[in-house]
Amino acid sequence: MLKESLSEEYLLTIKNRIIQIKPYLKEFITLWENLNDSIAPYPAKKSGYFLNYQGKKLCSSIDPVQEAKRIFEHYKTSNKILFLLGAGNPYLIPNLLLIRNNNQITILIENNLELLAFYWKTNPDFHQYLLTPNCHFFCSKNLFYLWNYLNSLKIEKLQGHIIFKHLPSIQREKEFYQIIEEKIHILFKSNFSSLLTKFEFETLWFNNIITNSSFLSKTNYINRLNYYKDFFSGIPFVIIGAGPSLKYSFDILKILQKKAFLFSTDTALKPLLKMGIQPDAVHILDAQIHTYFHLRGVNVKNIVIFADLVIHPFILKTIHPLGWIFSSTIRYHINHEGKIQIEKTKGIVLLEQILGEIQGIQSGGSVSTSAFEIARYLGAKHIFLIGMDLCWTNRQLHCVDTHHYEKWYTIINRINTLENINENIFQKRIKVPVKGIRKALNYGDHVLNLYKSWFEETALELKEINPEYKIYNLTYDGSYIENMDSISIKEIQELPDLDKKRIYEFKNRIKNQHYILQQHKEILKLIKHINTLVYDFKNTDHLEKKELFYNKFKNLCNQYIDLDVFIHRVDTYIERNKEKLTEERIIHLRYENLMKELKRFLKHYISFNTSLIHSDVF
Repeated sequence: MLKESLSEEYLLTIKNRIIQIKPYLKEFITLWENLNDSIAPYPAKKSGYFLNYQGKKLCSSIDPVQEAKRIFEHYKTSNKILFLLGAGNPYLIPNLLLIRNNNQITILIENNLELLAFYWKTNPDFHQYLLTPNCHFFCSKNLFYLWNYLNSLKIEKLQGHIIFKHLPSIQREKEFYQIIEEKIHILFKSNFSSLLTKFEFETLWFNNIITNSSFLSKTNYINRLNYYKDFFSGIPFVIIGAGPSLKYSFDILKILQKKAFLFSTDTALKPLLKMGIQPDAVHILDAQIHTYFHLRGVNVKNIVIFADLVIHPFILKTIHPLGWIFSSTIRYHINHEGKIQIEKTKGIVLLEQILGEIQGIQSGGSVSTSAFEIARYLGAKHIFLIGMDLCWTNRQLHCVDTHHYEKWYTIINRINTLENINENIFQKRIKVPVKGIRKALNYGDHVLNLYKSWFEETALELKEINPEYKIYNLTYDGSYIENMDSISIKEIQELPDLDKKRIYEFKNRIKNQHYILQQHKEILKLIKHINTLVYDFKNTDHLEKKELFYNKFKNLCNQYIDLDVFIHRVDTYIERNKEKLTEERIIHLRYENLMKELKRFLKHYISFNTSLIHSDVF
């Protein structure tokens, strides 16, 4: 034997130090202490030692030292997150510590607990790794925290990730490591996609939220989602998406119309109405003005619209439903220590300080996932999904009669047919085969697969939390969604008809609200501050004044939370490229970007709230 167990006194000291800085490891250390490992070290032919587990070598028996070096030899110093999959070679961990920068996030994933117990009892390098800040360990028993930890990281400060693989370790549990590697790639791809979405839209979200604040009252919460928590407890909900197969769902919708609350996405509203199906409510999530086209020309006077506060104010001004109910989008993260982190859309925290709580809904990124979460908040425990294809069914993305088709009808001709338009869009997407409902395979893509995964994971989690939750996918065709409950047409027909008293009560309560634009002096004070700042520093060529403009805005950010949304993108760009930029260029970039964003914000607010602006604001 080459390795002897370390002294109990040393291990107790190390244990206390590790638990103090990384409490989540306490359970594992206790497990390693009590685990009788089957690991045996033997001398290698050239240098070092290799490990044997249940009669099989865990690394090279010729030269494990060189094997470990080869895994990292092509790595160039960076600030990317480092992953090591498999640690069957005892020289991997010291090499990993050697190549990382100070404070660089480093993650070891090893699922052989007996190997880790051996390292705990004999390997000081393993202890050094666990003691090092930002060096973490995960296995199958705590993978949940890995995904939450990665999701909780500030993606704008990351430069990507690198995965190092020890193949002999991976071969022992190939499927485990393969799933982890795929999920890591998907998670980073998704988070970087979300970051780009933020950069493109977060100032629009903020502008819309502050502008729409005039539709909220400080004292009356009746048009906020918080007012209706569990209001529809015990009532089944039907979430209706605009997938291509929606047109085949008329019969099932006719049956469910008597037995459930019909909750449509905005895109699906026109196809539903053309079928003769009027939903009880519609959900709008998108902040862009083109959302208006989903509702243009539609009679919504008997329909309640649930809307995220980020929706464009033009829609609030021009569409007159039975009533509006507002909410916001929120993201929950659980880090590796098990602490909950909350991320709200920029502008919501500022508004809540002035107007009180605005209920946040955790969205999976689409209007369908948000509608699902709203249904849950309202008390639904039986939810039916219809029109949720989540793939390119028959090479189409949306049902006929959505506003996309209305637009295409104006440009079709003998050569440019609907089929050609659909096919051109289809060909531009990077597609992935997915299991189909009626076909063996359908075409999905990265975004649609994210929504599909969200429904699958949510359905599984809900059943674990409460077996009463039943989620049925009644979509006619499209992508097969795992973890859904099954129900036959006969069973649906046998469901009791819904007593609509609760729905009538809900609609009457909304109907009696008269929406008068509310003047909030705190918002007007913010507008005045920003207008003064823009007026004092516009059209300047002096570098000192440009820098002073930015610094004064930073001071304003200390007064108004979330106002830093206007400098988020440019500051991230500067942080990532500071070595290439001169000080003068940095000052110029900050000035030009901030001035443009603030002018856009002022124009946006004033355009839709002219009646609230009085002379002393300007």
